[in-house]
Amino acid sequence: MNIKNFFKKISTYIYSGHNTNADTLFKTNKELHNVFKPKIGELYWFVQINGYVACSYLIISDVDAYRIIHGNCYKTKNEAKANINKHVVEMYLGFWY
Repeated sequence: MNIKNFFKKISTYIYSGHNTNADTLFKTNKELHNVFKPKIGELYWFVQINGYVACSYLIISDVDAYRIIHGNCYKTKNEAKANINKHVVEMYLGFWY
């Protein structure tokens, strides 16, 4: 899958009216549209379910898409740290699944 198809898949999901608990309770489609979307090979930061902040490089995987779709993708470590509580609550309450 190339990067164009990868982001097209994400955009289709976000704007298709797909309604998950996370979308309803925490994010509007406009907010999802403003999520940081790294380029292939670019470093991004995210919050793990245990509340730790980690980083990864975009390799166009399902995991990358999942993080972007759920707004768990940040340009800096500090941005990710600022959102730890929100993501841990979402994950533990099952809004991502």
